Amino acid sequence: MRIRSSLCALSAAALLAVGCGGDSTAPDLSHVGAYTMTSIDGQPLPLNISDDPTLIVTVQEGTLTLSRNNTFTQGTTVDVVFNGAIQPTQTFFCSGTYRRAGNNFTFATAASADCDAGSATGTLAGTTLTVNDQGTLLEYHR
Repeated sequence: MRIRSSLCALSAAALLAVGCGGDSTAPDLSHVGAYTMTSIDGQPLPLNISDDPTLIVTVQEGTLTLSRNNTFTQGTTVDVVFNGAIQPTQTFFCSGTYRRAGNNFTFATAASADCDAGSATGTLAGTTLTVNDQGTLLEYHR
């Protein structure tokens, strides 16, 4: 009886190992995680994004976090100088959902106090995610 129990246990373990080893239906979550913004339209951060002499807006940093439930959060920190007066540093947060097809992404941003509703597309190449947000290219690295 003892040998038979051991054989049954070994057989069950072997079947379990074979059954689980080649599961190709599991979702690819390699894109999930936090990314740091490194450039806007090819220009490295920090970057002055205004061309009004009375208003200087400098993007200091940005983050983009992709979650496994197909939601994202984006944070952008800016420094503002208005009419020569330094304003408090501000961080804007946006969130929404995304869809992934291979290495291509479609983002849908929800309207909030910091963001307008809208959409953007992105492409993941290795650890670099490039997002085209209404013609502005945002580059993020992980």
